[in-house]
Formats: sequence, structure tokens, C-alpha cells
Amino acid sequence: MASPSVAEAIESSTNTAGTSHVVSLPTATNGQLLLIILDKGSTAATVNAHSELTELLDENLANGLYIAYRWMNGSEPSTYTLTTSANTRSARIAYRIANAENPSVQAPEIAAATASGSSATPDPPTSATPPSGSEDFLFIAFYGAAGEELDDDTWSDTPPSSYTPSPPRQKACGTAGTNLGGMIAAAERQLTTSSAQDPGTFAKDVSAAWRSQTIMVHPYTPVTTPQAIAATAVGVATLAKATIYVKELASTAIGVASLTRATVFSAVLSAVSVGTAALTKALTLSVSMAATAIGVATLSTVATFLSLLSAVATGIATLGTVFISGGGAPAVVKRIIGFLGGLGKIGRR
Repeated sequence: MASPSVAEAIESSTNTAGTSHVVSLPTATNGQLLLIILDKGSTAATVNAHSELTELLDENLANGLYIAYRWMNGSEPSTYTLTTSANTRSARIAYRIANAENPSVQAPEIAAATASGSSATPDPPTSATPPSGSEDFLFIAFYGAAGEELDDDTWSDTPPSSYTPSPPRQKACGTAGTNLGGMIAAAERQLTTSSAQDPGTFAKDVSAAWRSQTIMVHPYTPVTTPQAIAATAVGVATLAKATIYVKELASTAIGVASLTRATVFSAVLSAVSVGTAALTKALTLSVSMAATAIGVATLSTVATFLSLLSAVATGIATLGTVFISGGGAPAVVKRIIGFLGGLGKIGRR
């Protein structure tokens, strides 16, 4: 397992207060995480829901923060337009993050409450607590500030200790008045930990009101079976190495494009997540197949496949006692039983 990493970060801003905010996006890339962070100007406003984004935070405050994400499919445009409820400026950073977990399995998490203050040392809050023990996370600490600065990347001086880059990523809306707001700065850290993280403080050139947050991005965590399964038993030419993603079980989870005339994965699962101590319910596989689907003269019914699975985050460690009914099993079934035998006990009834 490796920590998620920042593949690309694109800055943009709306320098004149308005309700339309055109966010520049990173390169559309299938299977990566798009994460947008934004600081609003001096006028309180909310961001209207966007059909392509899921919001994590939208503060109806002057200098309020906005966070949203999307699991990319490669069809994303070069910009998204966000609409606010009132005229305001905004500064934002759009991240493309590699090796992140699909949000349908585990979405990015933010701190329980936004931190705020008025100083030259914005202090992001302690992150959410990792839910499943020690993993390789990406933490993103950021703040939005009141006041005004030229967009010259010199106003946010240093990130928290162990965070990069230094100086931080930063975007400002420029100087047009005295306190129109719209400034954002951010930095990241990859860290293997089981504990919530307090990033520490940024340093900026002048004291001003600020609001800050800490985002925890979870790593992609596949769980795989190490067995090579020989092949024509389910009607495909080759079934080489079956990879089972315990978090995303589906009919294609074992690499089979189509299970002919089969009812597969009639399952009751408990605690189906990486890092749980055990899958405490039995996985029931009830399959009825035509003889031609497995290339043997007859196989009426493989009635019950009951397994007590002991699961750990690195894979399925133990396949307990397996009972298969259906006398006179053909040779191809015996071959599959042979593969399974290395995982646990196999008995006949």
C-alpha cells in the first residue's frame, strides 16, 4: 500500500466579486480523485450544488471555506463553473490525486470543525481519526484568509512542519480595495499512521482573520487472493488470477466477464471493509449451471458453498471448512477443489 499523491494542482480565482466562479481543473484522468478547495471573499455566500461534485464543506460565512470532490472517469472538462448565492470573490486549488480510494468505498474526510482565528500563523485543526488502523494517508492542510494580497506567491511564507511544498501552494485575488478577501494557501503530507494528525501552523506575512481545515485522503486498498485458478470451469477460456476486491464485490469481481446461466454471490456479508478482524457471516454461493457452461457431461447442482472467511487487510488469510455436495464431481471440479485445499479444509458430504 502507498500513500495517495498529488499528481497535479491547478490554481484559479475570481478577482471581481460575482456569482459565477470558473474553476480550472487538472487533466481528466480515469480512476483518480478530483478535490477542490476554495476560499470565499468578504461576503458570506453558499455554493449551489453542482451535479458533478460531492460537497464536504460549504460555509455560509465571509471568508468561508468550500470543499468538494469527484471520482474522475476521464471525461471531465477543463473547467467547472460554481455558482454562489451572493456576489463574492473566490480563490481555489483543484487537485488531481493518484492512488486514492474510490469515494464510493471511502470518501475523503475533514476535521470535525473548521478552525478560525486572527493572526499571522493560521493553525489547521486536527484531522479526522483513521477508521481502520494504520494506513498510508495523504493529509492536506489549508487556510483561507481575509484582507488582500498581490497574486505573487510571496504572502504565505511557510507551511506546517513536514508539509510540502514550501512556500505553500497559494492563490490570491489581487488588490482591488481594502479587505475584499479571497486568498487560499495549502500544503500536503504523506504519512503512515493510525492516529489523527495535528498539522501545526502556517506562517503568512501579515496578521489577518483566517479559517482553516485538514483533509485526510484514504489510500487505495485492494484485497486479493494469491491463488491462480485454472480455467474453463465457469465458461471462459482462461481464468488466470482471480482478484477479489472485498470492498466492491460484484458479479465481475473474480475477473469473469459473464457467468453463464448462473446465480452468483447470493451473499450476506458483515464487516465487509479492509482492516476488519473478520468477515463474520458466511458467504453463500448458490450456482446452477448448464453442462456446457463448464465443459463436462453433467453437473446438476453445486448446491452450497459455505465458507467462514477470516479476513485481514492484506488479503484473505484463511478459508475455513468448505462443504460441497453433489456426488461424482467431474475432474474439472476436483481441480478447483485442489486449489481451494491449500486455503483450508475441504470435506465431502
